[in-house]
Amino acid sequence: MSEWKKYKIGDFSDLQNGFAFKPEDFSKSGIPIIKIKNVTPPYVSIEDSDKYKNELTDKLKPFVIKENDILITLTGSTINQINSAVGKVGRYRNKSISLLNQRVSKVYITKNNICSTDYLYHLISQSNFQYELALSSTGSANQANISPTQIKAIEVLLPSISTQKSIEGILNTIRSKIEVCENINTKLNHLADHYFTHTFINNTNGFSEKSLGEICFEISLKISDKNQDDYKVLSAVKTGELIASEDYFTKQVYSKDLNKYKVLQQFDFAYNPARVNIGSIGMLEKPIKGAVSPVYIAFRAKPNWHYFINLMIKQPQIRKTIEVYCSGSVRQVLRFEDFCRIEIKLPTEKKVLEFNAVYQKILNKINHNKQQIEKLTALLESILPRLMTGKIEIKN
Repeated sequence: MSEWKKYKIGDFSDLQNGFAFKPEDFSKSGIPIIKIKNVTPPYVSIEDSDKYKNELTDKLKPFVIKENDILITLTGSTINQINSAVGKVGRYRNKSISLLNQRVSKVYITKNNICSTDYLYHLISQSNFQYELALSSTGSANQANISPTQIKAIEVLLPSISTQKSIEGILNTIRSKIEVCENINTKLNHLADHYFTHTFINNTNGFSEKSLGEICFEISLKISDKNQDDYKVLSAVKTGELIASEDYFTKQVYSKDLNKYKVLQQFDFAYNPARVNIGSIGMLEKPIKGAVSPVYIAFRAKPNWHYFINLMIKQPQIRKTIEVYCSGSVRQVLRFEDFCRIEIKLPTEKKVLEFNAVYQKILNKINHNKQQIEKLTALLESILPRLMTGKIEIKN
């Protein structure tokens, strides 16, 4: 540890604050604008981003984001809601440029003889670094703020540049392996979507005109008082998934008493009929005991039809039909009777079984990669703080 020296973040880096875009600047096409919501550690996502519709002027050039830039959020929650806390760090991995919105800052190196860019990224992306920022933030629980001055005042220990290069080499290798698995899964998901479209959307010869009600039915089994702890409470989200509520929301949004909650098993479906984002119909993919709120509608596919339904309800034409069924109501509601009325081109069960065999192989590869990502992420989280504090010695 003798070579490690104490510095302030501001001794070797600086921050570029974002631009205060006006509502009239936003569009559905153009240059992506990176807001707080787009910083999704460890990366920056341009999905669902607003766009800048005008030409890039000299005034906006300081706010351009390029590949490998490091961003940090200056507004968020306090330490009590760490999942959405202020100080989230993400790296921009896109080849094309984006623009930096207010309350997001770009962190960049000013003295590369003290610290390298990659090392800075690993340093400030640690959970304990965000914890320290959230702890020193000001404002309300849901509107906490930090300033570039606060970030630059934080003290850190840095080794020599050569040791930094060794440390970042290890961490970059792990992150690179995670990225490879994620990229493969992205391609596999696209392959699965293409296979479904080719099999059931573009080639419907011999299919019969039926309704979704032909292949699914409502379920309403309730949780008993004796075994509530066995169940994981789930929420349907706009991505079309059923996920654990505790992993999605920053606070508990469900009742402590799960009596009357509806029971789900693997491959069951559920949705809140009164959600604004009414397309949030999710399937429970994992073999766990699931539960959803009594206000949810739960249903089950007939044997072998769950994958078909799960992929069919994500099709644009089905989503538009759902919107039509809801549009006549003051409060958008999708009743199960209306869901069952949605007409589709129904293939034979033999065709579905053939599809399932191929689709399951793709899913198996995706799930294998997810397991690898989980293992690598756990490894990264375990060794990162020890490498960055010299508790693991780096030898040539």
